[in-house]
Amino acid sequence: MSFFIGLDWAATTHAVCVIDETGAVRWRGTVPHSAAGLAELVQRVARFGPPASLPVALERPSGLVVDTLLEAVDLDPRAAFVVAWSDGDYTTNLPLGDVVNGQAFVAYEYDGKPLAPEHGGPARLVVPGRYFWKSAKWVRGLRLQAEDEPGFWESLGYNNRGDQWREERYSGD
Repeated sequence: MSFFIGLDWAATTHAVCVIDETGAVRWRGTVPHSAAGLAELVQRVARFGPPASLPVALERPSGLVVDTLLEAVDLDPRAAFVVAWSDGDYTTNLPLGDVVNGQAFVAYEYDGKPLAPEHGGPARLVVPGRYFWKSAKWVRGLRLQAEDEPGFWESLGYNNRGDQWREERYSGD
């Protein structure tokens, strides 16, 4: 069974909700904005799987919530790439360095409403520094791994990194 974490990142406390793949709430609570609160969050979500492998959606995509969660767990030091996987066997790959340090987030809401399916809802990986095929729609999970693995479009000739500032559209660019 898959689980998903929703966070409302606020100033002093953070509301957390864990749901399963059917949408049933499995745990709901708040944690304080402190090192102890973050440790409590990691401990509570660990019962649903390795915290670094659970998809996280932020109501307020500011701050470094995903980065902080990744720092709070024992990541394999060989992990250098992220593969986002979605409905329909779609995948896209990114260097880990392209999604940490506040460079990417998972969106599940727009303008206070659930993200519409045509825009990638219920959850979309958003990577503003890359071409939009890297911002996978209908995301079901993120996998950290040591080796790069071309995603759907990359295996069809699109550039492996997709840096729009360097106009990296196709392999060889």
